[in-house]
Amino acid sequence: MVLEDRRTAFQRLYLLAESQGGYFGAGQAISCGYGYRLHNFHVHRGSWIRVARGVFRLRAFPTGNWEDLIRMWFWSLRRGVVSHESALAFHRLGDVLPDQIHLTVPPGFRKRDEAVALHHGDIPAVDVENPPGFRVTTPVRSLLDCAQGALPQEQLNAAIRDAIRGGVPRWRLGERGTALTERGRRRLDAALQAPATA
Repeated sequence: MVLEDRRTAFQRLYLLAESQGGYFGAGQAISCGYGYRLHNFHVHRGSWIRVARGVFRLRAFPTGNWEDLIRMWFWSLRRGVVSHESALAFHRLGDVLPDQIHLTVPPGFRKRDEAVALHHGDIPAVDVENPPGFRVTTPVRSLLDCAQGALPQEQLNAAIRDAIRGGVPRWRLGERGTALTERGRRRLDAALQAPATA
């Protein structure tokens, strides 16, 4: 690789990694101009960190608060969406501290990992946000998923209270909640009717 080609490849890779929290996949590195033989070279040289098979991180890129979420997004082959309790924690709604990372993945996704709680389904683009390095459900979608799921009612109440204080319209939650199961609607209604202070 000549000097000009190296500069161009590095600029492409850096811009890509910057949009993904400093992370990138082997295929992405190749598309930027780094052939397979260069991957081990950059790992041994110390400019890349091998995070998992086929996943790297630029050593010089500053670490962020959501490294685990980015790694699991790559683990999901960039097909997963951080959701449920993990999305609540990302949005700082309630006091949820999940012991697994919750990801919603497409139907038919087969990978498994003890660190990940998988939920299968398709999430429309309107319900997804794109912070650097991963995708996450919006606050409204996250709350609805948790109302439908197993989050204790007290924690759901607190998360919805925080969301409303943060500007999520109460009517929007009620409107979107009509698509939930009967149990999910009951839990959502109970949270919406809970006292404003706790």
